[in-house]
Order: sequence, then C-alpha cells, then structure tokens
Amino acid sequence: MDVVFLDDPKAFDKVDHGILLHKLRTLGISGNLGIWLHDFLSSRSQTVKANGASSSERPVVSGATSFLVLMIDTDEEIQHSTLVSFADDTNISKNDRSLGDVKELHEDLNTVYRWARKNNMVFNNDKFELLRCGPLENLKSSTDICTEDGQAISTSSEVKCLGVYLSEDGKFQCHIQETVKKTK
Repeated sequence: MDVVFLDDPKAFDKVDHGILLHKLRTLGISGNLGIWLHDFLSSRSQTVKANGASSSERPVVSGATSFLVLMIDTDEEIQHSTLVSFADDTNISKNDRSLGDVKELHEDLNTVYRWARKNNMVFNNDKFELLRCGPLENLKSSTDICTEDGQAISTSSEVKCLGVYLSEDGKFQCHIQETVKKTK
C-alpha cells in the first residue's frame, strides 16, 4: 500500500468564493439561502482587539467551513485510488501489487493536481510524505511516486496523520512511544 500525504498550505485562507458559490448552486443551494451565503461571503472584514489596541481592518476571505465545501468533489474523477480528507489533511492511497498499480496511483494523483488548479488551490510538494507499507520490497525500491513536476516524493518510515503515528511496518510502536512521552 502506498499512501501519499498531501500538503495544502493555508488551505482555509485560499478558498475562491466564486468557485465556492458555484459549487453551492450545483448542490442545489439557491434562493434566499443562496443569497444569504453570497452576502455572508462578500465584502466581510474583521479586526482584532487586545489590551485596548485594535488592528487595522482586514478582509475575511475564507474559513474552514468554506474549504470543506470546496473539497466536496475532489474524488469525483479518482478511478483507482482512495482519496481521504479530514479538514485540510488529505491523502491518496492505493494497494500497489504491480507496476500497473503504481501507474494508476500516479494517474489519480494527477487528477488531484488538476482539481487543485481548477479550484485555484496550490499544493506544497516539498512537504508531501509517502508511506509505503507491505512486503513488496522490489516494487518499493524500483518505483517512485512523483509530484506533478516529476520530483520523487520523500518516503517516510513513519507519518503523523490526525494525531496518530502510522508506520511502514503497520505497528504502532512509534505512536505508543510518543503517547508515553506525553504522560511523563
């Protein structure tokens, strides 16, 4: 199994409201609710007050909820792999048993890149992590999983995902060690 952990820096801050409103309309959200959401997302600003001082007013351009709605269709065109998202943590995985399976994972990863461009999102390829689990050492050593620009994604023996340490051997020894450290 190959799992690519994607990094979408500042995902909550980069949602294109026009694209988001279009997706809401395609989901059937229109009428008064659609108008209210449009007005809610348009021309908003905020300030921060602390210790009697106020920051300058800044536009509000996004937030976690709008990012989650934007991501609603990320996996529509994924054909061979599994795409999982929780908030801004996204990974794509495939049970690779052959070179053909690795190629299919690449196809689906390219689909995710196309989705990102279409939705004005940019991944940070340098922070991608690849976890390669299973006994097929020859497949692991003879293939790379690459970013859109052809850069091999760094393989990690352990990856932290949603607070849980996952390891290539399928054991939770690292997670147990990290949990024990926190209790001391």
